[in-house]
Amino acid sequence: MSSNQKQMTINFEAYGVCVSLNFQKPFEYENVLSCIKNAIPTNLKILQSIEKNEHIFKINAETKSKYSLKKNSEPKITSDDKSQILERLESLLRLTVAEHADAKVFIHAGVVELGGRAVIIPARSFKGKTTLVVELIKAGAKYYSDEYAVVDENGLIYAFPKTLSVRGIINDYTQVERPYDFYGASLGLKPIKAGMILVTEYQKGTHWKPRILSQGEAVLELISNTIPIRNKPEYTLFVLNKLAENALAVKSKRGEAKRFAKNLIRFFETEMK
Repeated sequence: MSSNQKQMTINFEAYGVCVSLNFQKPFEYENVLSCIKNAIPTNLKILQSIEKNEHIFKINAETKSKYSLKKNSEPKITSDDKSQILERLESLLRLTVAEHADAKVFIHAGVVELGGRAVIIPARSFKGKTTLVVELIKAGAKYYSDEYAVVDENGLIYAFPKTLSVRGIINDYTQVERPYDFYGASLGLKPIKAGMILVTEYQKGTHWKPRILSQGEAVLELISNTIPIRNKPEYTLFVLNKLAENALAVKSKRGEAKRFAKNLIRFFETEMK
C-alpha cells in the first residue's frame, strides 16, 4: 500500500486508561470504532487528542493483502484476514484496559445478579463460564458480564456487558457473539455487592456438591483470575478481600449447564435468606 495513504487515528479513554489507535484503509473508521466499542462496552470516551500516549496500537498494511497489528511497536499478529486483525485488536484493547484501569480491579469472570446480589464465576476460557452465564440469564438472572467482574475499592461490582462469546454453535472452539437480549435477559445497571463467589468448571458426569470456602480460600481462587495482580498487588489484594468479606464462596465441579443453573439458583436463594 502506498505510504501516502491517509493515516487515521482514534483516541479514547476508558477507566483512566488512554489509548491511541492508528490505521489506514482498507480498514474503515466505523468498523474500527465499532471494534473499540465492542471491546469496551462501558466508561468509554472518544477523545480528539491525548496528552500522554502510553498505549499505542497500529494497524499497518504490509502488502495489498497482508496486514499487521502492533502494540507499542511490538508485533502482535500478521494476517491477510481483516476480521482476524480486528478480533485480535478487540481482545488486546480489552486486556490493556483491564490491566491498567485506575481505581478498578478487573477479574476474569462471568457475573449475573440474583436477588440484588452478584454471583461471580471466576474462570479462564474453555471452563464453561459463558455457557453457565447463558443458562443463568435464561433462568431469570440479570446480566452483568461474561468476561470481567469490574470491582471498586468498596467491593462493589459494575456491569461490563460485552456480547456473550458463545461456543458450541459452530463447534467447541469457534466463538459466536450474541447480545445479552438474544436470550431474553435484562441488564444489571447498578453497582452491587457480591452474594456468591462460585468456583466451578464443567466436567462431564459430575454433580453439584458445593464445598464452602473461607474468605482466604476465596481470595486465592480469585487471584489466579485477576488481571492487574502483578501491576498493583497491594491495591488488588485489598479490593479482593473487600469483595469476598461478606460473600458466600463455594467450589464444585458441574455437569450439564441447564440443570446446574437451576440447582445453583435454588441453593443461592436458600443460602441468602
